Amino acid sequence: MRSGAIVFDWPGVTLMMRISGTVRARIKMDGAGNCFDVRVDGELRDVLVTGHGVEEYGVELMTSAHKASGHICLLEIVKRTEARCIEIKDMGQFRLCRFLGVMVPQSAEVARYSYPDSCRKIEFCGDSDTAGFGCLGRASSRVNVLSLDKREANACQSWAALVSKAFGAAHHNISHSGIGAAWNAPLTGVEGSYVDIYDRRCLGSVANLIHENHEDIRQELPPVDLVVVALGGNDCITLCNPGERDDQAFIRCFVNLLTIIRMHRRTQPILVLTPSPSTSSACADRDEQLQTSTDLNRLIDSAVGLYRGTQNDQLISVHMVVPRYDMDFDNPSDWGTMGHWSVQGHAKFATGVIPEIQRLTGWIPSTHKVEEIVALEKDSDTQSGFENVSFSFCSTDTCCAAGRDAGCMF
Repeated sequence: MRSGAIVFDWPGVTLMMRISGTVRARIKMDGAGNCFDVRVDGELRDVLVTGHGVEEYGVELMTSAHKASGHICLLEIVKRTEARCIEIKDMGQFRLCRFLGVMVPQSAEVARYSYPDSCRKIEFCGDSDTAGFGCLGRASSRVNVLSLDKREANACQSWAALVSKAFGAAHHNISHSGIGAAWNAPLTGVEGSYVDIYDRRCLGSVANLIHENHEDIRQELPPVDLVVVALGGNDCITLCNPGERDDQAFIRCFVNLLTIIRMHRRTQPILVLTPSPSTSSACADRDEQLQTSTDLNRLIDSAVGLYRGTQNDQLISVHMVVPRYDMDFDNPSDWGTMGHWSVQGHAKFATGVIPEIQRLTGWIPSTHKVEEIVALEKDSDTQSGFENVSFSFCSTDTCCAAGRDAGCMF
């Protein structure tokens, strides 16, 4: 909280509340130029492309008949975009969002929504792929920076969100485009690598570091049941350069990252994902996809093996993601902006992650919903229309994606 407002910036953060006694409400917030899904009872009602400064945004909640019947709706405001704006004209700017509340008539009632204690929670540590970078955009090459458009990013339809919804889980999406385990991509805008951003409550504010000197941090993070790590793609920019490549440095940095995560997550399973050749993103051709997959599988396997052996940690595992449906480098419908996955690509990647999580946890997923997304796209030549589609995996209220500091306070 800051000055009576909820301050946040991570992708996927969700503010939730129950409202009754009114057909409409107004959201008061400084969206800081970000984009948000507005969902009512699980259905997408609007996409807010916000400006800068405090503004009010109207939302239709229910019909007059529903109001008269005493219906209580669930309002969700979900951050689609990353902590850092992904448009050329604003490259490098961090923008903290401030949620000030919901304005309703005095006769209406607003109540905080809380997850039930039984709700599963998954934490995802990743880069642009996990953040849903460009998933709504048309396929373009990785060097086509002019294709950047924040409206074509959607963490709500990233593979992390799809996997979570398939298991009826809330999730923490701690991801940032360009971040690496050891080395970042150019123009990332972050000092340090992933280990330096993991424990910030807000990425855009160093003052929001969760711990100091890693002391007494066990109670600082909200509890989760599983941690999933998907990093390394941006490191390959350095690994592919013979003059800069340092395999041992990458392994050391990855081991250090696992060490820091384990300091926060003492008893939770940690699943580290690696790409198969067809799932490597932001590559120039199939040969680069193969090289990326080969390098990351070898180096990450070595890092996890070293960490597991020195720490005797049997709760950490590595899994190469092989989708149930093939991803094709030459199929534009699998790809979005700058060589990143489209919604279809994210859904395909999710089908390679879900079985491994089921194996680790024993949770029973509803994978048919992910497959429906793939089927929906099979006959489509473009990504148009996805920004207006909400993919629901479950009718229960526990399936909403939640960010690290999600909540609804007024």
